[in-house]
Amino acid sequence: MHRFLQEREDSLMRELAEHENSVLGLIRETARKAEEGRRSLDAQLKELAEQQAQGDDVEFLKELSKQRPQDVQLPGETSTQLPLGLFKGPLQYKVWKEMKDFISPVPASLTLDPGSAHRKLVVSEDLTHVRLTDSPRLLRASTAEMFNPCVNILAAQGFTSGRHYWEVDVGNKTAWDLGLARESVQRKGRITLSPIDGYYTIWLRNGNEYKALEWPSVPLTLGARPRKVGIYLDFEGGQVSFYNADDMSHLYTFRDTFTERVFPYFSPYLTSCPGNTEGLRLCSLNL
Repeated sequence: MHRFLQEREDSLMRELAEHENSVLGLIRETARKAEEGRRSLDAQLKELAEQQAQGDDVEFLKELSKQRPQDVQLPGETSTQLPLGLFKGPLQYKVWKEMKDFISPVPASLTLDPGSAHRKLVVSEDLTHVRLTDSPRLLRASTAEMFNPCVNILAAQGFTSGRHYWEVDVGNKTAWDLGLARESVQRKGRITLSPIDGYYTIWLRNGNEYKALEWPSVPLTLGARPRKVGIYLDFEGGQVSFYNADDMSHLYTFRDTFTERVFPYFSPYLTSCPGNTEGLRLCSLNL
């Protein structure tokens, strides 16, 4: 990013220098034409003065009225203003749009996978929001891909390489799980969230108890309660990091070696927890 900004600054400075040289060239040309015009006028005035000296004033005026003065080329107005739109405009936004084409990672465009969702989880039509329901009419038959009995869901997109970042809106929920899961993780029966079992997650319980689910788990002390959580994956680098996406403060980082496809993992947890009726929503990060 520093190299890109330095190159962009150098390019802009070159453009400014070229514009400066162009303006200086116009100024010099204007000055040359002005000097030629002054000399022409001086020559005409000198000639008129000599003619006046050779005769009386009346005859001079009669003779002068018959003559047509030589045209003098006077320079027009020269603009030294910076071109509007080129050097004056939304330069920061323009540079950002150029920068986003090479930034890695760019925010991942994720959707939820209803096929992996526990049968009591309801996924929105746009596949970006999930919540728990107890309504019998919405319950679906369980399949091999579904989590059961844990109320979990995976993203539809998995990763086998590269660096990726996504954000989840947790709002005012008092309990949730977020993170990453290997493709081969156990989806049925009792599930232990730990890297040993293929999960790289943090959770919230009781509104203020945060943990990184290592083996053993690590209590987290947060400076502020996040309303959005950011998750960063560097597949080759073996890194999974969590952030308070409101201020990008670091929460926790897992280190491991990934040898199979991994999927973003989510759980809105139980609605029986006080204040936990809201769902989880994938944030749309349009740059």
